[in-house]
Amino acid sequence: MAQDLLTAHAAADQNVATVHASYRRDLVPVDRRQALVVWRPKPRG
Repeated sequence: MAQDLLTAHAAADQNVATVHASYRRDLVPVDRRQALVVWRPKPRG
């Protein structure tokens, strides 16, 4: 059972390593205090 766990962890680590670097950067949270938000209110009607 321990060997199966090590094999599963190794497979998961290899899958993470093959993910493209730009995709991992997209997963990094953005500091909302520095983010630009454009708000265009719509007229009520």
